[in-house]
Amino acid sequence: MKVMIARQSGLPVDEGKAAEFQSDWHKGFDELKRKHGTNMVELEKELNVLEDELSDKYERVSLIDMPVSGKAWKKLIDEYSGVLVSTHKDTGKVLLVIMDQGL
Repeated sequence: MKVMIARQSGLPVDEGKAAEFQSDWHKGFDELKRKHGTNMVELEKELNVLEDELSDKYERVSLIDMPVSGKAWKKLIDEYSGVLVSTHKDTGKVLLVIMDQGL
């Protein structure tokens, strides 16, 4: 069974892409902040577009095989550290959340 996995922080699931994602996000935010100044309504609209563009560029949600053994769970936890098991609020499907911001 395939399950969704995502990071609590919204960073890409692949930790190796996190720094690049953050750099792109900060660059985009700074550009939009210069463009809109204190006009938060317009800034927020364009930030939503930036988030969508970054979501298309970086895999922020992945599908993985649901661990079915103790060894598989240990491997998953070793790879990602803390992992919360939950359900998606809209679909009810199992969702794994990498707890990279603490509880």
